Amino acid sequence: MKYFGGSSEAQEKRSKVRVRVIAQTLRDLIQQSSDVIVVGHKEMDFDCFGAALGISRIVQSYGKTVRVVTRSGGIEAKLSGAIVKHKEILDTNHHFINETEALEDLKKDTLVVMVDHHIANQSNAQSVIEKAKKVVVIDHHRRSGDFSFNPVLVYVETAASSTSELVTELVPYQTNLVSFESAEATIILTGILIDTNRFRNRTGSRTFEAASLLKKYGADTYEADDLLKDDFNDFEMKTKLLKNCEKKPGGILISALNDGSVAPRAILSQVADSMLSIKDVEAAFVIANIDEKTVALSARSKGKVNVHTIVEKMSGGGHFSAAALQRENTTVVKLKEELEEALKTYMEEEEHKHESHLA
Repeated sequence: MKYFGGSSEAQEKRSKVRVRVIAQTLRDLIQQSSDVIVVGHKEMDFDCFGAALGISRIVQSYGKTVRVVTRSGGIEAKLSGAIVKHKEILDTNHHFINETEALEDLKKDTLVVMVDHHIANQSNAQSVIEKAKKVVVIDHHRRSGDFSFNPVLVYVETAASSTSELVTELVPYQTNLVSFESAEATIILTGILIDTNRFRNRTGSRTFEAASLLKKYGADTYEADDLLKDDFNDFEMKTKLLKNCEKKPGGILISALNDGSVAPRAILSQVADSMLSIKDVEAAFVIANIDEKTVALSARSKGKVNVHTIVEKMSGGGHFSAAALQRENTTVVKLKEELEEALKTYMEEEEHKHESHLA
């Protein structure tokens, strides 16, 4: 069985009845488990970490022991700064561990909750997922294939803005009172802000409802904005990437940085978002080294160009309007050439579809 990118952007048509059922099922699984371990993806970002905090708080409301894997797999730089800033509050309210500790804590009745990803090898605790007897998946990315494990609950909603939104929606349907510190609510809101490009993309009424609930818990929008501000080095790198833009037919912009520079992974998507603000640009692709051995690509679209289908041709993944990939042992030049071929194929396929409709 294979899964392919959809031909249109996912629309908000989720049922609140389903949210209630998922919330109740999650509650039952938590209560039937000895303890819970929450795992995120490698290079954990605000959305992933915010969702993990939300699950941790839900589990705590039922009096169960919960641990969150954050000390393996890497953390995005700005999130790392936020964690340091709120270290006392976070360490007081949550138990953060690494993959080795999680494996040692794993028991037959442990419930493992994967947030913001659904592929085991993307996890910051892959070995835990592979050995766990009970795994829950909560994600907003399109399914890219069959699971390599057997989940007991799958909650994948591609119409949602973020996993932080999905987890926030589960909170009011819990039978026990779930509480958040203001700092925690702010971090979860920051995850939503990033994944929606400050409510510009993939934003529905449910996104604002989730943000409103977080605001009631004390989320600080000014601090959330401050957490996302660039330092001078980030600003300089963004400027360099924007200077490297090339305009292609069909409103496509490509920025490929081939000067040996290493860019933080998160900056690629932020630059792609910025490129969409240029008039007549429909899709943006940014390619750069994120370390000495790895080249990454980030893609964004206004909604006409299906960047997921394009990047999927290169073995990447994501959404209709947001996709990405990273690859070792290649170069920026090679990945750019591969992207141009994938774009050419996509444009030909779209032209063929258009001609078929006219026939």
